Amino acid sequence: MAEPSASKAHLALATMRREHGRLSSAIDRLAEARSALDGLIEVNQSYLADSHTDPTPSRVP
Repeated sequence: MAEPSASKAHLALATMRREHGRLSSAIDRLAEARSALDGLIEVNQSYLADSHTDPTPSRVP
């Protein structure tokens, strides 16, 4: 098997860097979405906890 040429290696490196950036961006967006969902879960749990102890639960913004 022949070794790849330098130009093919440079092209592969550019492709890998582009994919790395794309995947990093996707991971960041997923982490932000997970964080937002965690916040909504906490609000919901607080609401449910209040509704079990207080017949008139406070409104959550």
